[in-house]
Amino acid sequence: MAEAFGFYADNIVTRDYLDAVLRSGFGEHDRRLEQIEQRLEKLEPLRIQTTLHSFMLGLIVLVQVVPQLQVWLAP
Repeated sequence: MAEAFGFYADNIVTRDYLDAVLRSGFGEHDRRLEQIEQRLEKLEPLRIQTTLHSFMLGLIVLVQVVPQLQVWLAP
């Protein structure tokens, strides 16, 4: 096998080593994703508040801007 790959034969990664490295890497990513999910769960009240504010701004536009546009665009 060393003859087939030249002097790079010592650098070939075995399946066991690759599995171990990938599992450790995926474990680290899983921990990071869990931390991100925990932070996002804390933001749920903020999302509700943002929705309420968006509704209130829409209502202000409807009450103030639309009548003014009707006055400006009336013949």
